[in-house]
Amino acid sequence: TEAPATEAPAAAETATFKIDSSQSAARFTLNETLMGNPKTVIGTSTKVSGDITVSFDNPTSSQIGPIQIDASAFATDSGMRD
Repeated sequence: TEAPATEAPAAAETATFKIDSSQSAARFTLNETLMGNPKTVIGTSTKVSGDITVSFDNPTSSQIGPIQIDASAFATDSGMRD
């Protein structure tokens, strides 16, 4: 009798997604008090890069990053704060 043929295990199906900085942004929010008046400040930066690799067969082996954010590019509603 012949031994049954064995197939090589299929390669894990993965996809890598790159962050598109033209469609992405990093944001921060902080609360401050200026001259006795509370204010919520929001800063944004589109200088974001990185990638995410997703394993569809084994989601726990998916990987994120590194994600890089250029903090010097954050902008708020005040140039003096930036």
